Amino acid sequence: MRRQPDAIEPDGLPNARNTPTSTLQSNVWYHLGLAHWLRNDVGAALAAWQQCLRVATNPDMDVATRYWLYLAQRRLGNGPAAVALLEPVRRDQDIIENGSYHRLLLVFKGVLPVDSVTNDAGQGGATTAYGLAAWLDAEGNHPQSEYFLRRARSGGQWASFGYIAAEADLARMARAH
Repeated sequence: MRRQPDAIEPDGLPNARNTPTSTLQSNVWYHLGLAHWLRNDVGAALAAWQQCLRVATNPDMDVATRYWLYLAQRRLGNGPAAVALLEPVRRDQDIIENGSYHRLLLVFKGVLPVDSVTNDAGQGGATTAYGLAAWLDAEGNHPQSEYFLRRARSGGQWASFGYIAAEADLARMARAH
């Protein structure tokens, strides 16, 4: 793949603008990062998402990748590197599909208050609930983190990356006890 030209990957479920937001290479790196994350191989996830960010060609792919990179840097204890990832994130970015990731990055950056997204973390908001859980865990608020992990899993969005990641984190927590 590294020696091949990148190409737009047609969406299986087109968005409201019928504008694809990912490429073949960005999708491969992005999903490879997720696979490593779910196995709790955070270093390998970080490396894959760093490659993904290099080929992110639009604001949607950029914020999705920055979101996971931020969480990885925080989980690894690299606070300054995590904060640096937030620098280019702005309220006025033209986001088509990844509004949840964008709003969470704005929360992490301190631009939006946490309570501005907590309603998004309700039924059907696995992405937001997981993002809050991972962020709260990095902030040292483990009881609230666990609450949002359970909330991410309770919404029935079993195919959502937030739901799947919440399941993986909860399973790791159960094994640790």
